[in-house]
Amino acid sequence: MNQRPVFALAFGCLAMLLNGSVADAGHPCIVLTAPKPGETVSEPVSLTLEDIKKIVELQLALLRARLADRRIELDLSDAAKEHLAREGYDPVYGARPLKRFLQRAIETPLSRQIIAGSIADRSRVRVEFKKGELVFESKADGA
Repeated sequence: MNQRPVFALAFGCLAMLLNGSVADAGHPCIVLTAPKPGETVSEPVSLTLEDIKKIVELQLALLRARLADRRIELDLSDAAKEHLAREGYDPVYGARPLKRFLQRAIETPLSRQIIAGSIADRSRVRVEFKKGELVFESKADGA
């Protein structure tokens, strides 16, 4: 990186900047740099589907960390990730609505199933995209 980072965002926690390097305890991190002298940021950055999938994966990493306390492993098929990326992205607002969409599409149904007891601690949850909807399949470890 040619420029010194001016801000680092680790989706959910602010990363520390030490001597121009990001110390983020191993969490995924996006580093924003200041424009070069004389440059201005005039054009919005357009995100590709692959960029949005990376953001989906960053958000899922945070959810997986929270599920680790219950020893629940979360795995999504590529089709499920692509569905989340496509539906969570808005051409006007970019990836901003993605976090809320992930909450509605993944976190809320998952939480309800945990509360109902259909997903137990020490389980593996696989999320597939089948017939136009996300399908949660749970298997207890050792089963």
